[in-house]
Amino acid sequence: MFFDIDACKNCFVDPSGTIKDAIKSIESGGLKIALVTENLNLYGTACDGDIRRGILKGLDLETSVREIMQTKFVKFCEKNPKEDLDKKCKENNISQIPILSESGLLKGLFVQNEILPISSNKTLPNYALIMAGGKGLRLRPLTENCPKPLLHVNGKPIRSPISTRPWQ
Repeated sequence: MFFDIDACKNCFVDPSGTIKDAIKSIESGGLKIALVTENLNLYGTACDGDIRRGILKGLDLETSVREIMQTKFVKFCEKNPKEDLDKKCKENNISQIPILSESGLLKGLFVQNEILPISSNKTLPNYALIMAGGKGLRLRPLTENCPKPLLHVNGKPIRSPISTRPWQ
């Protein structure tokens, strides 16, 4: 999916910014990337992994974002065929690719549909798998004619709260 400049502005971090600023941009942008840019000149990118590696090296949140940003990032010229974007992501094991103009200015960001954006306005459905098995031998005689997940507690099947609100 392509995001133009306006849609990815919350991902921007000034080159004079800090690691903390990059974290804020990743969180508010919802696209799992911080774009280190000034006047649409893209100096680098930073993701959660870059931040983690920086912290493991002993950097603190007030350290310059330049210490963790990737300057040799994969980029894509806006004139190239858009069909090549998914292929380029797979070849490089990445989920986002900055799109640049022929003069090198940032035009937007390509994000693979498979990644789950963070921000509430870009969320994807959350699925859950409930595995309920066994013979219910310890609950006999209650499970003689009724499977364990369907046994009633306080007037409702045991599985009812699990299947209606699994995320809480």
